[in-house]
Amino acid sequence: MSDYEIENDIPIPPRKSGLRPPIPWAEMEMQQSVFIPAKKNETPTTIRHRVNPHNFGRKSSKKFETRWVKHDGKLGLRIWRTK
Repeated sequence: MSDYEIENDIPIPPRKSGLRPPIPWAEMEMQQSVFIPAKKNETPTTIRHRVNPHNFGRKSSKKFETRWVKHDGKLGLRIWRTK
């Protein structure tokens, strides 16, 4: 006998991918940039992993550069399309 109860007809909740607005990688033209504010206690490395511009770049043959910057008093990641 198990300590876990088997249940029927429990619906699967939707994925939570829609919580943040999509980043417009495909619409960005050369030398355009976007600022992504950091969440509380977020480091440059963790924000790069969260938004992942280089992954999109590999799939689309586009190149992006990132810098940790301050914009309007907030720290975050600015991402430029360079190719």
